[in-house]
Amino acid sequence: MGVRLMRNFDRPYLAQSCTEFFRRWHISPNRWFTSCVYIPLGGGRRGKGRKLLNILVVFTLCGLWHGARWTYVLWGLYAAFWLCLESLLDVNKRSGPAWDCPLGCLAQRCMMFAVFIPAALLFREESVGQLGIIFGRLFTGWGFGGAYIQAALDQYSTISSL
Repeated sequence: MGVRLMRNFDRPYLAQSCTEFFRRWHISPNRWFTSCVYIPLGGGRRGKGRKLLNILVVFTLCGLWHGARWTYVLWGLYAAFWLCLESLLDVNKRSGPAWDCPLGCLAQRCMMFAVFIPAALLFREESVGQLGIIFGRLFTGWGFGGAYIQAALDQYSTISSL
């Protein structure tokens, strides 16, 4: 039919930083937010503080663009936090043998994936209450806490006494 669509994802899970991740993820909306919100706000040309504020505004709006839920707003703030941290630490200017080797690249990808998992949970949950339950279970309910071990031992002793 002659319609050409742009690529909207470019292997984002291979990203080595949050900045690179968002360049690869939802490319068309990210380009729109960049050209229609970030650049008109001044982008990164008006100093570091203004750049960080612009990132915060853009990603809060990105969260609201996905829907009118607090979890989307929190997702936007979470993404903005990591992008601002990268900007402050100049993460995207890392280079050298420690980062350019395959093991360094793998380490960066693993760190990025670890940052992405909570973002995915923020994005997925219907409410902040559900989010609290999920994060609570993530670190206590499914872990190896004392209550979990005691319940497993009680279950084992019940089975072995049969």
